Amino acid sequence: MERVPPSTGPAGIGGKGNEGVAGLIKQTPGAIGYIELAYAVQNSMPYATMQNKAGKFVVASTASVSAAANIAIPADSKVSLTNTDAVDGYPISGFSWVVLYKEQSYNSRSKVPAQRI
Repeated sequence: MERVPPSTGPAGIGGKGNEGVAGLIKQTPGAIGYIELAYAVQNSMPYATMQNKAGKFVVASTASVSAAANIAIPADSKVSLTNTDAVDGYPISGFSWVVLYKEQSYNSRSKVPAQRI
C-alpha cells in the first residue's frame, strides 16, 4: 500500500451534506472528502481502504463500521468511533442519531399521519 504524503495545497473547502461534499470531491482533482458510506455505495463512488489502530488495512463496509460500533454506549451518549480499538473496525466511523417523540399525538396529530412519516 502506497502512503500518500500530506497535501501542500489549499484545504478547508466544504459542501452541504453528502450531495454537496460528493459534488466537490468529483469536481476537484485529487480531492479527499468524508461522506456517508451508504451514499458512496449508492452512487458508485470510490472510497478508501484505511489502516486502523491495530495496523490492519480495512475496507469500508457495513461489517467494518459495525465492528467499530460494537462498543458500550455510556449513559450520556458521548462516544466516538474514530480510531476504534476493534481489529476489524473501520477507523473513521461514526453514528447517525435520530430523535423521535415517544408520543406521536402532539399538536392534535392522529395515528394516521404519524404512521406516514
